[in-house]
Amino acid sequence: MSNKVTEEIESIEIPRELRERSKLGIEQARRELGLRTWRSKLAKTAAIAAASAGLIVALGAATSPTFASYVKSLFTFYNVDEGLKKAADEGFAEPVNREVTDQGITLKVKEVVNDVFRLSIVYGLEKDGKPLDTDLLFENFTPTDPAQDPYVNEYTFTDENGKELKLSRHWQKVGNDRMLYLSLDDVAPGKDVKFLTDLPNKLFIDFNINQIGETAGKWHLNVPIDLAKAKASAAIIPLNKRYESPLGFSLDFLQLRHGPSKSEVLVQVNETQQWKRSYQADPSFRYQIKDGQGRVIAAEDYVRWADLAIGRKNAIPKFAIGQGSSGKMRYWHAFLPFQEAKNLKLELTTVYTEERMAKDFSVSFDPKEIMKLPLTKEAEGKKLAFTARMKTEEAKERLSDGREVFQGKGWVIEADQQLGVDTLDLKWALQDGQGSEMIPGQQVALLSQDEKGNYRNRTLFFFQDGAAVPDRVTITYNRYTKANPVSWSIPLEPSSDPALPPWPS
Repeated sequence: MSNKVTEEIESIEIPRELRERSKLGIEQARRELGLRTWRSKLAKTAAIAAASAGLIVALGAATSPTFASYVKSLFTFYNVDEGLKKAADEGFAEPVNREVTDQGITLKVKEVVNDVFRLSIVYGLEKDGKPLDTDLLFENFTPTDPAQDPYVNEYTFTDENGKELKLSRHWQKVGNDRMLYLSLDDVAPGKDVKFLTDLPNKLFIDFNINQIGETAGKWHLNVPIDLAKAKASAAIIPLNKRYESPLGFSLDFLQLRHGPSKSEVLVQVNETQQWKRSYQADPSFRYQIKDGQGRVIAAEDYVRWADLAIGRKNAIPKFAIGQGSSGKMRYWHAFLPFQEAKNLKLELTTVYTEERMAKDFSVSFDPKEIMKLPLTKEAEGKKLAFTARMKTEEAKERLSDGREVFQGKGWVIEADQQLGVDTLDLKWALQDGQGSEMIPGQQVALLSQDEKGNYRNRTLFFFQDGAAVPDRVTITYNRYTKANPVSWSIPLEPSSDPALPPWPS
């Protein structure tokens, strides 16, 4: 092989996910072939295989069917949830491979995962054969002067009859590419899909791109999507069951829906004036779904502050959608697909309320002192410990749950709270020695629960470097999130019950 070819191969940038999966494919091929000669051949080709995606794919596909399965969809390599990967593995990822070039820039629509409850289309930009960041497509959505059109780049949708469909659209960045995902609920009257026949058999997506970064041009593509296979693989199970809370709200469990990339529960939350007067915030709750063996295969912990939602299982929070108005909201709670599970039962286990104490509880301290020695207190049977520390590194910190937080230098107050079995958090407010409100740059909570059901909440308040450490801090709470146990369940099977009557307002 010439030096020039070798240099070109070595210059190719390989995505991290592709490198890792390539290693898996090679290892599996070695096990399958069971040949001594493979070891020496592998040693000679490993360097080139790590540098050239095309050569890896060709080599792997030629030697091992298992390896070939790793490369049948781009979604295998994207940082997406396992539901999309599962749909791709099962053949619901289809290549599109449509492109248009102008001003030396190419718009490529690459691949689609066909799911009527989550249609996912991946597209990207290239210039001179190299990928561009798709953030460039969105730069002009916020005009910088009155002459700019905020809708210079548009996406429109039509059915097989040419009727324009007003679909909600959402985006997720995947590497340099962009994933546009759609739910076809908007197609049905009242955005209420009761039957799969409510949905079109074909969808046409028009990419009308007129500016990429600072470059004006014309990148127009019409992409047809055949939904027949997606509709055939989907299921809508009517439930029509209502939980009525004595607190003044109801939960209407309307549908269980299955698609190749996700299963989801459609639930409507209805409030009365009694609830609004007492609690004001939307009701929050937890439910779990069990199979016939009593195993929890999915759970949604719908609590207002996401840091407290530790009871979720196999949920895809990014794809949970809410629509409606105050007092009547519908939610589509998304989970990794579980269409194959049998004898399912939904159990409502908890309703959360925000409670107010009869009087405030306050603690005052010098932050510099609690950097040396924790301050411990007890309130209403809750054990509290306060500490503080300086953050001297610019890089983010990684929490025990994997989150990265607190960009830049600054200082941190931590409230470590042992809260018992019915309290998730305390609603803290902070003031400095002059009585001025202290607003942290970021506030996070690490919630855990022991085997006896007792909650521990470590709440951290981060103040950036520009915020001086005051001589005195007073931290106060008079509200808290309470977990109220509930025992209510329904079978997840098609119901012949009529539609639920309106809930009194």
